[in-house]
Amino acid sequence: MLTSLGTNPSDTVYTLDGREHASNVAAAALYALLPEAERPERIIVLCTQQAEEVSLPHLRRALDGQPCSIEVARVSEENTEEAVHQFLATLVDSVPPNVDLTVDVTQGFRHQAFLTYTGVLYLTALRNINLRAAYYGMFATSVSRFVNIGPLVELPRWFHALRVLEDSGNAHLVAKLVAESGPEAAEVSESLELVAEAHSSGLPIELGYTAAQFLDQHEAGLRELLRQRSLPLADTLVDTLVSKLNDQRLTTVPPDSDWKKRLRLDQDELARQVRIINGYLDRQDYATAFGLMREWLVLWDMVRTHRAAEWLKDGGREPNEDRLYLIEQSAHRPDAPPTSETVVGRVWRDLRQLRNAYQHHAIDDGVRLTADPEHTRRIKAVVQVWQVLQKVPEVTLAVPVPTGRALVSPIGMRPGVLFSALRAAGPDQLSCVLVICSADTERAIDEAVGKAGYRGRIVRLRLEDPFAGVVELNDLVRAANHHLAEIGTVLVNITGGTTLMGVLAERIAGRARRGRRRSVHRFALIDRRPVTEQENDPYQVGQACWLDDPPNEAA
Repeated sequence: MLTSLGTNPSDTVYTLDGREHASNVAAAALYALLPEAERPERIIVLCTQQAEEVSLPHLRRALDGQPCSIEVARVSEENTEEAVHQFLATLVDSVPPNVDLTVDVTQGFRHQAFLTYTGVLYLTALRNINLRAAYYGMFATSVSRFVNIGPLVELPRWFHALRVLEDSGNAHLVAKLVAESGPEAAEVSESLELVAEAHSSGLPIELGYTAAQFLDQHEAGLRELLRQRSLPLADTLVDTLVSKLNDQRLTTVPPDSDWKKRLRLDQDELARQVRIINGYLDRQDYATAFGLMREWLVLWDMVRTHRAAEWLKDGGREPNEDRLYLIEQSAHRPDAPPTSETVVGRVWRDLRQLRNAYQHHAIDDGVRLTADPEHTRRIKAVVQVWQVLQKVPEVTLAVPVPTGRALVSPIGMRPGVLFSALRAAGPDQLSCVLVICSADTERAIDEAVGKAGYRGRIVRLRLEDPFAGVVELNDLVRAANHHLAEIGTVLVNITGGTTLMGVLAERIAGRARRGRRRSVHRFALIDRRPVTEQENDPYQVGQACWLDDPPNEAA
């Protein structure tokens, strides 16, 4: 255990996990309150000469007969910059590597607590020290409580890992931190490691798939893990990770083993890959960026020539590669006019040469660093044209245009909400209705839709636990998305039922918005009548308040 001593010992009652102990020095009380299996074998005391003379004897008497040794590390009480450096050096030199460490920062000069925190950050990062816990005794006139501030030491490691993710795009360090949370974190960590592997391997489609798998299956689990560890800013940290992965994820992930064959190559997918490639370019990871750009240019031309459906079939890409080679040959004729295809042909040649130099690791007689003027010229030329090419032109894609209108609405114990939602949506215009219900409210669906005059298809999205069934949400969102695949207009009522039902309605709306060719319109319902009147006569149309533009006014 690492601790520091002040110069004014006074009898104080300390408490930890419901147990109490009185002592003149906090370190002695902490030792007594720790479970026997967690009590340290050695106590390293950082103290000034005065603290050593005044307070250290109290600690020795309190621990007399205990199976632990006490070692003194003398520090200066001067308020100079040199004394600060000396304190940190003494602390670092006092703790041997590869040990489990418990820290107490209750007593001593105020600045010593901050310096000890800094030193422990260094030890855990670079000396292979495992921080078991860190405590601060919050002084009170009655009972002073020991607070575990260990998570504050772990927090900067998360800052660093997320900064690395932001700078490099790679989630490996985040996955490593998650793995340290214990065996229960294995699935979450392994999912993030797959994201990191796909990124470091330059596999943008697998990166999009693994990012989507993590977000859909493990985001909630990670939030719960960090909360259980009492990590400050837990939700904010996860939000940062989610924001990054949302930018990489596939917009649709077919739920079967043939997901890649069913992945649709369209402008949204090309734009997603552009974001990933730009990330590599921003970090000057040219080896990966130019390799991906070469493959992207083939996909880009397949979309332009209406051959996107062939992108993963054997030989499907060859006609477009041949076409780009022909364009390249024409572009390098002396009389070639300065057309857009000429620009594409020239960049195709430069891009292939750059990509091959990196992929073959420059096993030739040329220099492949930016110190080489010709190499730099090619890089600048490719990047300049890339800024134009990545703005994918509008084309007609060979995919069905979503049509029809659907309503998503909860139904609670008052079926009038579903009735009003149907009337607001226009029951005659609906292709289907997705009703969020529970076992208790499901039985009222047929009556409510009958009263509203709707006779179409009904999909029941049943929450087994309508109050706390958070783990059910992802599956129900995916089910809803499947039923909305061919729908062009989605109306979502967010009122009625339990709070969780409203959350599910919002999640379905958010997922539906990912398709640019679909419009989503949320609304709330208001019934200003007294509660008893609503219960006695539920089938009165409530007031619809549109949170988005009404469907007949939407752009």
